[in-house]
Amino acid sequence: MHADTLRATFDTSHNTKILFAYHKVRFFNDSLQGICDSLVFVTKDSILSMFKNPVLWSGKNQLSADTVRLYTKNKQVSKMMMFNTAFIISRDTLENFNQVKGKLMTAFFKDNKITRINVDGSAESLYYVRQDDHLLIGVNKAVSSNLIIYMDDQQKVNKITWVTKPTNVLYPEKELPKEEKRLRDFKWIETGRPLKKADVFN
Repeated sequence: MHADTLRATFDTSHNTKILFAYHKVRFFNDSLQGICDSLVFVTKDSILSMFKNPVLWSGKNQLSADTVRLYTKNKQVSKMMMFNTAFIISRDTLENFNQVKGKLMTAFFKDNKITRINVDGSAESLYYVRQDDHLLIGVNKAVSSNLIIYMDDQQKVNKITWVTKPTNVLYPEKELPKEEKRLRDFKWIETGRPLKKADVFN
């Protein structure tokens, strides 16, 4: 991890209690990378909180929200909560993106990889549905109060379950209006992702 400013508080045994990182924060892990303006890590609870435009990457997925909170156990991420304007984006083709958004997202991890994501409150999704041979079937756009995303071992979306009164429309790609290809508040970050350890210093 790297930032413009790092500050820590210690207990009476000189162990770190809280770590603060300010401005241009970047961190790298083989399974998870992230950037934000400021970060706080509380060692007692093993909770890492990211503030001001936090963005994380897991595999081919970009995750963002107003605030992100990571829960760690045995030096691995066990759960991540994304608050307000939570967004998951992955590229389908050069110009098209699979997207899911909601008020609150809770991602569950195993071996530092996301296995499931619960989306609670104003859940929306736009997903390019393909056959096993990658032939495009259509573009599914859905709205529901809540939904659940299941990820495969490659960190790709395996299944989406709409939980509460969903509204689904499957569009042929050519019939999807151009203005409907992006969910509101869509933002794809082209640069800034640390792809290796040395990138946290850039």
